[in-house]
Amino acid sequence: MIAAPVNYTGEKTIFQHLQSLDFIGFQGITGGCLNFNFPNMCNGANLIFEKNAYEEVSGYEMANNTASGDDMLLMHKIAKRFPRSVRFLKSREATVFTYAQPTVKSFLWQRIRWTSKTSYYTDWRIPCILYTTFIFYLLIFWNGIFSIFNPDFLPCFLLPVLVKIFSDYFFLFSV
Repeated sequence: MIAAPVNYTGEKTIFQHLQSLDFIGFQGITGGCLNFNFPNMCNGANLIFEKNAYEEVSGYEMANNTASGDDMLLMHKIAKRFPRSVRFLKSREATVFTYAQPTVKSFLWQRIRWTSKTSYYTDWRIPCILYTTFIFYLLIFWNGIFSIFNPDFLPCFLLPVLVKIFSDYFFLFSV
């Protein structure tokens, strides 16, 4: 199986540009993890696999009960059955382009669809990463709210935000 880049195009609003940066981060994580043999995610918009591998793992059978995620569930089954067989093709020429979500509501529904498959993962590391990330952002959010009412929370809000901004800058710049 080969996963290849997917990027956004035609961004018109700041919100869509921010989604584009977020999506670039996903592509960097996908590529890096796949090339270190840790298949954690892929995008069905730019995915190729061998027919015999698809048939041997029963294709999308397990994904029939989810609103989204058939691509990732298939990738996990292929990676489990054929170790070291899932890779990322880092190539501008192989990039597929799609559009960012136009509204906050559609963005949130997209993310809800993406997370709806969490209970289907057989690799325990994936939910651990997802929950850790969720808790990190939740703590930033709550510390931001608390710092409005109590300035003692301001360092608890600013420190993780600054760490996130600097780490994202260097990571996204390299991607």
